[in-house]
Formats: sequence, structure tokens, C-alpha cells
Amino acid sequence: MEREKINAVETMAEEVRCELERLRAEREKDDVALMKERIAIESEMELLSKLRREVEEQLQSLLSNKVEISYEKERISKLQKEAESEKQEISRLQYDLEVERKALSMARAWAEDEAKRAREQAKALEEARYRWEKHGIKVVVDSSLDEESSTGVTWLTAGKQIPSVEGTVSRAENLVDKLKLMADNVKGKSLNVIGKIIQKVQVSSICAMFVCLGWMQKF
Repeated sequence: MEREKINAVETMAEEVRCELERLRAEREKDDVALMKERIAIESEMELLSKLRREVEEQLQSLLSNKVEISYEKERISKLQKEAESEKQEISRLQYDLEVERKALSMARAWAEDEAKRAREQAKALEEARYRWEKHGIKVVVDSSLDEESSTGVTWLTAGKQIPSVEGTVSRAENLVDKLKLMADNVKGKSLNVIGKIIQKVQVSSICAMFVCLGWMQKF
């Protein structure tokens, strides 16, 4: 019993030691990070001080000559306009990229949702086929249709398959409409990317519809 108490105390002591070591390591890490930040700030302050001195020297030089002052004002104004133009262009590019990322995310979510629906449909198909065969109804599906089923196109009864395809096409059309609205607000590379996404979504929905129609002709 005494030995167990000793072991428990030693275990607690070891845990405390480990925790202290961890805290010390974190503190050292924080200290290093703070030191780096302090060095970076000091470096920036030195750079700003140097830039301030250079600007003051330039201003003194400009004050000595009205012509130079006028010229420098014009040059600075031009640089400010260019900087503002560049800032606006950067903002536009950032917006386009955000829209592009959102479009990709929406398309990915749509594809994952359709894949999930296809898997659920395939599962329901297998269960239905099992029930039919259990009642003596033989269901024959050729190999090409099995391959289509494995990729997300399943066969059910005609009454159930048509709503499924219509749902896929309808969801694809809704997604395409949203993507087109997003495309109206971007240009350049992002517009091309969203255009490609729209094409892929449209092609995917059309392929799903034709595969289903092909199966229904075989059914």
C-alpha cells in the first residue's frame, strides 16, 4: 500500500515535471517569437527613420527651387494615382480570386452531393434487386451498366429514375445560374475558370441524363 502511494506521488511528480517542461518550452518559444518581432520592429523603425531623413533632405532640396517643387509635386501626384490604380487592381484581383474560390467550392459541393446521391441510389438498387430475386424475379444487367452504376449512375424502376435524373439536371441548372451571376462580376482568368466550371457542370448533367436514357431503353 505504501509503495502504491509512493508510485502515485512519483507519477504525479513526473506529470508536473513534464507539464513544467512543456510550459517552459512554450515560454521559450514565445520569447523567441517576441524577440524576432522586436528585431523586426526595430529594423522597420530604422528603415522608416532612414526614409524620413531622405524625404526631409528631398524636401529641403525642393524648397530651394520652385520649379523643382512643381515638378516633384506633379511626379508625386502621378505616383499616387498609379499607386491608387494598382491598389484598385489588386482589390479587383482579390475579389475575382475570392469569387473563383467560391465557385470552385460550390461546384465541389455539388459534385460531392451528386456522388452521395448516386451511392445511395446504388445501394437502394442492390436492395431492390435482392428483394426481386428473393421473390423469384430475375434481374439481368449487362457489364457496361454495372460499370456505369459503379461511377454513380444507377438503375431503378423507370418511375424512380426519371425524377432522380430530373433532380440532377435541375440542381445542375440552379448551380449554373448561380455561377453565371458570379461570372458577370469578374473578368480575365477568373472569368475563364468559372466558364470552364460551368461547362463541366453542364456536361456532367447531360452525361447523367443520356446514361439514364440509355439504360431505360435497355430496361
